[in-house]
Amino acid sequence: MIEGPRETQKILLRAAEILEGGWCRGAYAISGLPGLGLYQVSLGTAQPGVDRFCLTGAILKAVQEHEGIEVRPREGVSGFLAMHPLATAAFGAMHGVLGEPLTAWNDRFCLSGDEAVGKVREAAHALDR
Repeated sequence: MIEGPRETQKILLRAAEILEGGWCRGAYAISGLPGLGLYQVSLGTAQPGVDRFCLTGAILKAVQEHEGIEVRPREGVSGFLAMHPLATAAFGAMHGVLGEPLTAWNDRFCLSGDEAVGKVREAAHALDR
């Protein structure tokens, strides 16, 4: 099933909102509960205090909210993640803007949460063309 650009755009815009709440590197999501410090959490579980996401994590969270299901990454072919079709479509749109896989860009080249949000919004608006 190929997702349409409008649904993909909704996912990307929601992911941008999620990233505005907090961005991270090296984990899909990070929790920063007072007194516990920072720790990685797995997506799809009801974890209190999750307040930072990487690009991949934000897209997965947006799909999870949109579909009302748990979406977890699985190892895929050629380093891509085999996922829900909406996540795959959003990753494809991001790859078109970034020119490389999300995780590599997020963890090595992205300098700030603001930059991450800007790239996600750029990918969402590119779907209008």
